[in-house]
Formats: sequence, structure tokens, C-alpha cells
Amino acid sequence: MLLVFLLAGLMRTIKEPVLAAWMNDHVDEKMRATVFSTSGQLDSFGQIIGGPIVGLVAQQVSIPWGLVCTAFLLLPALFLVPVAGKKRD
Repeated sequence: MLLVFLLAGLMRTIKEPVLAAWMNDHVDEKMRATVFSTSGQLDSFGQIIGGPIVGLVAQQVSIPWGLVCTAFLLLPALFLVPVAGKKRD
């Protein structure tokens, strides 16, 4: 359990620099500030809205069902992976 906790903390720590580097490389210079701002706002919105809902499900039903809810909330990101992999011209 300690190993999983430490690994999750490490992933949270390296997420931001990796995401920032990817966006710097793939977003047009004129739109970069807007994309960074929107990304931060959407992340905050997802935490504010999704966190309590998933927490409530985990508390009232079970932790596995809370994890299932989390997976469903992250499912739309799966469709963005092919778009993110495309090279810009």
C-alpha cells in the first residue's frame, strides 16, 4: 500500500511539467496562454464537481463503485488520445 501511495504521489508530481511541455510543443504560440488557462480551469472544475460526487458514491455505496465512477468520468479523455498524438503541420 505504501508503494502505491508513493507511486501515486510521484505521478501527481510529474504530471504538470509533462503536460506543460507537451502543450508548449503542440499549441500555437498565439493560443498558448488561452490553452494553459483553460486547462487549469477545466482541471479545477473537474475536481470541484467530480470529486464530491465520486466521494459520495464511494461513501454511500462502496469504494469499488467510486473507482468505477472515476473511470467513467475519465472516459472522454480516451477519445482525445488520437487527437493528441497527431503531429501539427
